[in-house]
Amino acid sequence: MDISPCGSFQTTRSQEASGNFLYAIPSEVGHYAVNYVTSHIRDSVNIERLTKGLYCKELGKRQRDMHRQAGTYGKPVDQFTPQDFKNLTRAAERCSIGNCADLCMIAAREIVESGYPHPIELCTIEGKVEGFTLDHAFLRIYCDPKDQDAENCIIDPFMQMLSKPQRTKLVGMNQPITFEEPEYEKYLFCYAIHQETDTAQLVPMSRINNLGIHSIGKIFLDPKREFQFTH
Repeated sequence: MDISPCGSFQTTRSQEASGNFLYAIPSEVGHYAVNYVTSHIRDSVNIERLTKGLYCKELGKRQRDMHRQAGTYGKPVDQFTPQDFKNLTRAAERCSIGNCADLCMIAAREIVESGYPHPIELCTIEGKVEGFTLDHAFLRIYCDPKDQDAENCIIDPFMQMLSKPQRTKLVGMNQPITFEEPEYEKYLFCYAIHQETDTAQLVPMSRINNLGIHSIGKIFLDPKREFQFTH
């Protein structure tokens, strides 16, 4: 599929890290992926609502146009093919826009295409908070299962799109770029929209009732070095 750019902003995939992650640890590739996302994406509909308290129609249109270019408009992520995944992430980079799931997919693709040999998992947060609808995605970066001292890491590229002052204002702290999986209750926050006011907040895990983490799918290169996204 030929995906034309949304505007004049053009990106090409960095070749600097390609093939360098064969022996990397999750925190190293996590830092690289978050920096990649934040240097290639400028706008987010959800961040606009979070920081300014409103839904930006212009950004919403750009987001829909991006999905139409990728051929994924209206298609649930858990039904994406590997080609859908690649088409969407390339379109998001060209349009320089994305919400949490889009940003996670860009980061995951960049990690596996840079040679990291272990799976990346796209996850969502489930549960209930009175008055809010939860809608957030993050990535789990799997470590080498043979390394008994290693831990899986989590990254949340959406949170890292916010400035440090914005993060401090919204959640009272600066989330680390990467953190080990056992620390998710301390550092992970869920994007949520209030059903009555239509405003957004970042909700800490401690406030979510019936909290659950749902796996959307895993991203990896198969033995033939072909990109895979399995549900």
